[in-house]
Amino acid sequence: MQAPHDMCAAPVMEFPNELQVVGHISSFAVSTWPPRQLHSIQRDESSPPGRFQRLDIGWINITHVCKCWRNIAMSQASLWKDVDLLILPERWALELMRRSAPGPFDLTSGPDIPDKIKRRLQAGGFSRLRDLVFHDNSARSAAPAARRATL
Repeated sequence: MQAPHDMCAAPVMEFPNELQVVGHISSFAVSTWPPRQLHSIQRDESSPPGRFQRLDIGWINITHVCKCWRNIAMSQASLWKDVDLLILPERWALELMRRSAPGPFDLTSGPDIPDKIKRRLQAGGFSRLRDLVFHDNSARSAAPAARRATL
């Protein structure tokens, strides 16, 4: 049996720590398992008019594995950088913008950006905005050959 002072040299000590492992799993999951809308369903008669979007939160599910994994994921701002308003509800988008701080984030939107998102951008979010992507079919039909818009 090894003496206590020799335990640091044991092969098991060469395994990466949990922070590294969960960090790698999280990064892989972000790139392969994005949040997505599953389908739209009509609400019942007692609900407000409109459609309800079902959401698969994708890689964000790893934050539900255990408290340790959640804490590790919450501490990695780079995981939260993809803010897609075409998929995520407004309150989720605001939360991702908050969690991505102080790092940069990417914003994907349709032609109408919600007022709360605009206010967050005006309150300092523009300084962290790395990529801004608009999807607007009316603009595509007006300028079908356009490939890029630059601010």
